[in-house]
Parts: sequence; structure tokens; C-alpha cells
Amino acid sequence: MGVQARVLFDTSATHSFTSERFAKQLVAESGVEANELEVPLSVHTPAGMVVTRKCFPSLPVCIEERGLFGCFYLLNMKDYDAIHGLDWLEEHYALVDCKGKKITFRIPEEDVQEVDGNLVAAKFLS
Repeated sequence: MGVQARVLFDTSATHSFTSERFAKQLVAESGVEANELEVPLSVHTPAGMVVTRKCFPSLPVCIEERGLFGCFYLLNMKDYDAIHGLDWLEEHYALVDCKGKKITFRIPEEDVQEVDGNLVAAKFLS
């Protein structure tokens, strides 16, 4: 079960985001709801500054059968369903090898998991 996603792993993003369009799909398929932020978050994007007012505080993401939770802010995006920023990458001990196009997860007391950055299948669980 879950919703297949087109994901960007972005080491220059301080936070993680999901597109508003994809969030609607998550809500429809799983019933999970985004929370209103007490204080809106200003986000600098290549297109300029935008403000987001909602987030999913603990959204499960499945990467090759491993469930990894994260906080995802809603953002109006077209090219990706989600952006996994430095907050999510750090929380899950991810090592990004740009030259080798792979991501290695070295979560303490768990098996090391290495995934091909070109082929990684990410699903948001419902």
C-alpha cells in the first residue's frame, strides 16, 4: 500500500516539502491531514519567496521496504511530488554520493541500506 512519488533529494534544502497536488492525493487515498502551522514558514525558491501554512508533521515514507518518517511542508511545486531536504536526510543518517548517484542510509542499530539514486522507489505510506 502507498502512493508512488517522484522525489528530489536536495542537500541544499533545509526543510522537506510535498507538493499541494500530491498532498491532495495523500489525503484522498489515506485520510491523513496536514496541520495548520502556528507561524507560517517563508521559503526561498528559485522562483522567489513563498509562504507555506501547512505541514504533515510525521509522514511515513517507504524507500525499498524501509519506513522512514519525516515532517513535510506543503509547497506549490510541479516537477516533484516531494523534496527530501537536509532535515530528513540528517534524521535518517543519509549519505549522498553525487558522483556514484547513490544514497546510503546508516541508521544506528539497523542494516546499512544503499539505494541507486536513479532508481530509488519512494512511496508515501497510507
